[in-house]
Amino acid sequence: MPKMQDPSLRTENPPALPAPQDKPTAVHSDLGDQDVTNPTQTKSGGGIAGRIIPVVVNSFVSIAILGGSIALFVFMNATRAVPVPQERKAVIPVVETAIVKPSDDGIDFAVDGVVIPFKRLEVPVEVSGRVESRSENCRIGRYVAKGEMLVQIDAKEYDLEVRRIREQLKQAEASLVELDLDIASRERQIEMAKQTLQIRRRETDRMRQLSERNAASTSEVDATRLLELQADNSLETETDNLKVARATRTRLQSARDLSQVQLERAIVDQERCTVRAPIAGIITQEPAEEGVYLQQGATVATVQDVSTMEIRCSLNMRQMNWLWGSNPNQTADSSTADPSEVKSQSDADIYRIPETPVTVKFDVDGSEYSWKGSLRYFDGAEVDRLTRMVACRVYVHDPEGQLLTITGARHDSRISLMTGMFVELEIHAKPQNKLLELPETALYPGSQVWKVAPAEVSSADTQVKPTSFSEQTTKTTDDAKKQGIQQQGTLKRVNVRVAQSKDDQVIVYESESLRAGDRVVVSPLASPVEGIAVNHGGSR
Repeated sequence: MPKMQDPSLRTENPPALPAPQDKPTAVHSDLGDQDVTNPTQTKSGGGIAGRIIPVVVNSFVSIAILGGSIALFVFMNATRAVPVPQERKAVIPVVETAIVKPSDDGIDFAVDGVVIPFKRLEVPVEVSGRVESRSENCRIGRYVAKGEMLVQIDAKEYDLEVRRIREQLKQAEASLVELDLDIASRERQIEMAKQTLQIRRRETDRMRQLSERNAASTSEVDATRLLELQADNSLETETDNLKVARATRTRLQSARDLSQVQLERAIVDQERCTVRAPIAGIITQEPAEEGVYLQQGATVATVQDVSTMEIRCSLNMRQMNWLWGSNPNQTADSSTADPSEVKSQSDADIYRIPETPVTVKFDVDGSEYSWKGSLRYFDGAEVDRLTRMVACRVYVHDPEGQLLTITGARHDSRISLMTGMFVELEIHAKPQNKLLELPETALYPGSQVWKVAPAEVSSADTQVKPTSFSEQTTKTTDDAKKQGIQQQGTLKRVNVRVAQSKDDQVIVYESESLRAGDRVVVSPLASPVEGIAVNHGGSR
């Protein structure tokens, strides 16, 4: 069987290449040595020339149009009339101003505080004994007056002690009387001994004279001399006994005085059996019950003073600066005072705040209570490490002297500050630095105000137009004339130190650049420029 050949392996005969065209042959004619190509070549050369000629013509036309336009532009510029500039009158902006006023009311600021007791005393029993009775007011929450009896301790033992010491004192008095009689007797005996001694001495002298005249013997002289010595010895004995008696009297007198002191002590202990309230206040701790035996020093009750209350609050450094700069109380002339006293007073003033009035407020369910107090002392001498605040204390000396406000009406009422109340303190500080008051709209970002400095008004500037600084108001010249804007000034930027903002007013410190009576801009300013002339007159 014959093998089949794969069609893909078959090779086709390549196409026949076109035969090369014959080169044009030169034709010699009678025109000298010039060669003449075939007619086909002559026809293609004529087509190229036909395409170049239109391009050249169009280029010349474009150049002509462009040159004509330039010539026309130059001609028009040369024949155009030159505009004559017209002089424009200056436009003076109109601003609204306000007069800066002095602020004599000081700075009022509010802080929170908590009420604490001014004085809380634990009343101890000063003698040991059994509680015999107790006052009805000696209960928690009851008010007790100063000196009112709280607890009565059984005083039988102390009564007996008083009686014993009184009897002992009577014995001492009797011993002194007895000794005084003995002393008086010894004094009389001494006088008698002195007289006896004088007699014996005269008798001895007579016996000596008789012995010299051989009228008396030696034995008789010695006997007389012996009697003289016995009288002298008796006098010395009585004198010593008198001294001993007087020393004994001093001892008995001291014993009597000691008994007197013991009696006074016993009477004091007897009185201490009645425990009384040392101050007026409220009982805050459960007292001892009847029948309980109390040791000396045990607490009977705790009394809290309600005549004065304290409020603990914390102030930041800025608020403390207002208080430190407050007007202190007038003191004596230091030139005539003792230097040591002046130094001591200066050291004391360092840790004391100038007395500042405070209004204490307590609000509950629309009812507002108020009290008058004063801020005078620090609560310690340190700054809190966490809050960087200074603790202070406000004293309220009349906790019940307040006014009550209910829904706008004022009524008399009596309530008292209570320990633990959270209250609002309105502190009325009066710094020594002068303060100024101006509208809040006069303050711009960066604590700046724009002051209108006085300036002379030029007679040529008679046209007044709305200010270009205001973007919200449009005033015509007629409106400005109706408002009577006639004053002119220049804008001046002033940096101020803001002390406080309240309501729609701002309190700032007075400076060289801003004083009471100056005018500041209160109307909106879009792009203020320092030194620009403005018209003003509308003040508020």
